[in-house]
Parts: sequence; structure tokens; C-alpha cells
Amino acid sequence: MPLYRKQTVTQSSLILPSTVKTTAKDSDFFIGIDENNQFYKISKSDLFAGMTSGTGTGTGTTSQNLITYSEEFSNSSAWSSENVSITPNVAVAPDGTMTADQVTFNSNTAKIYRLFGKAATVVSGEVYTHSVYLKTQSGTFNLKLARTNQATWLTAKISSEFTVTNTWQRFQYSYTVPAGETISDFVIGDEDLTGYALPATGTINIWGAQINQGNTARAYSKTLDTIIP
Repeated sequence: MPLYRKQTVTQSSLILPSTVKTTAKDSDFFIGIDENNQFYKISKSDLFAGMTSGTGTGTGTTSQNLITYSEEFSNSSAWSSENVSITPNVAVAPDGTMTADQVTFNSNTAKIYRLFGKAATVVSGEVYTHSVYLKTQSGTFNLKLARTNQATWLTAKISSEFTVTNTWQRFQYSYTVPAGETISDFVIGDEDLTGYALPATGTINIWGAQINQGNTARAYSKTLDTIIP
């Protein structure tokens, strides 16, 4: 289905709204006409994904990753942690490279997060998705993902509890940035909003963290010292 198609539309078949907007949120929809002259609606994220990939699947190929050093969880210029030991580049990552890190949660209250001042820059009221690849070396391991404004947990957004297995999985969750906030941390482990503690200590492998705008994870894009805006 083409995203753009020139059609003659009569006034009786389409009532144009009087509201004019100069920006569109990811929750907004656009109206189009397909090859069968049928009206349809498409979300902003699907529209831009389709413009790049031609599929309009929502994940698309439009690159965006709003955090630096997305595979270097031991890099102290970007990441920090509590009660966690990290060994870099010890496991084969989902892309076949030896770039996955080993993370040991040494306490039930343990987490990885962005160094202060290294959170993602976001827009208040917009939807963003955090994603990361995780696997255990054996068995399962439960944890959560979260975001804060790096000042308080009172407005934090928390994922459901995820179960990590010994097969690589990409875990993701989406949220709307609270009013007045312009940064999002990336937290992996326990969380302080509800007092959730890890059910057990243990070791997992981790790779490929990403924050992108929209309600689904886009194709993963590696970053070093520069984000992909």
C-alpha cells in the first residue's frame, strides 16, 4: 500500500477539520487513500518507518538511539551501577560478535543505570521505548526496566517484571514522559518506586541498550560517544 497517492476527493466524501497543528505526536494518526480508493489511517511512527523501509511495520529501519555507549555497560563515562559487577565482552552477542557483557547482581537491591548527566534527552508528553537484549547463562533471572528523571523516583515509569532465559531476548517497554520532564534514565534491575527487589542474586549477559521515540523498539542501532537522534 503506497503512502502517497494522488486522488480526487470530493467534499461529500471528506470533511476537512478546522484544527491546524504544526507538530504531530507519535499518538497522532494521518489519513491516506489506498490503491482501491479506500481511506485508511496510519500512525506517525508507521508513516516515517514506511518512508524509510517501504514496509510501514512500526519497527522500520529509521535509526534512532538516544543514549551513548549502548553496548559498553562497564564504560564509566556513560553508565553507573549499584551492587553490580560487570565484565565486558565475554559472550557472543545477538549479532554474532564477542561484545556482550557479563553482569552479576550481587544483591537483591542492585541496578545498572546511566551516569548522572548522561540520560537521554526526551520531550515531555511524548512516548518513548526502552529496549535491551538479555540472557542468562543457565536457568532464569527476573528483573525490571525503569526510567527516572535522575532526580526523583516519584515520577518514574516502571516495566512489568521480565523473566530472562538462556536464549537472547529483546526486552522493551514504553511510557509517556511526565509533564515538565526532559530527560530519561535507563535503569536495569531493581527499582525504588514500588520497592521492588530482585527475587535473587545472579549473573546474566547484556547487550544493545536503546531508547527511541515511539511505542515500539526500532531496529537496534549501536552508539559510541554520539547518539543517533
